[in-house]
Amino acid sequence: MKLKKISLNETEITTFDFGNGLVNAHKHENGGGWVADTADVSYTAYVGINAVVYHNAKVSNNAQVAGNARVYGNAQISDNADVFGYAEVFGNAQVYTDAEVSGYALVSGDAVVTGDAKVSGGTKLLDYDYIITWNKRLTNREKYDIMYITIEKQTTKDLQNV
Repeated sequence: MKLKKISLNETEITTFDFGNGLVNAHKHENGGGWVADTADVSYTAYVGINAVVYHNAKVSNNAQVAGNARVYGNAQISDNADVFGYAEVFGNAQVYTDAEVSGYALVSGDAVVTGDAKVSGGTKLLDYDYIITWNKRLTNREKYDIMYITIEKQTTKDLQNV
């Protein structure tokens, strides 16, 4: 990842390489992580020093993106949700309320993780619509290829039988 500062007529432009070339970006005032100028991150949200938010992603309220986490595409993180570790949230995915996405988890497509749900480890919610809600944990390394999943009263062991 590259950083470059360009001065034009006393206007300083800062760019950062999120992986596909330099784009206009800035360090977030709450945490110091990199945010593309095209992304929308509220001042109350936290973006940790090694975390990045780019494309048209949105992080709002008291949401936190920390560790080496990446939030991009049109993803939305809000309320008191946390994305940390090496987790990635992208596409049109949404993480909100008190949900957590951590470890090497990937949440994408039109996935929604909400309530007190925790998605961690190497779990991948990809390509389809998912809703993970209240007090649920997905921690194994399997990919769930289900068109639509609503988890309400299942344990992690129950999920292995899905």
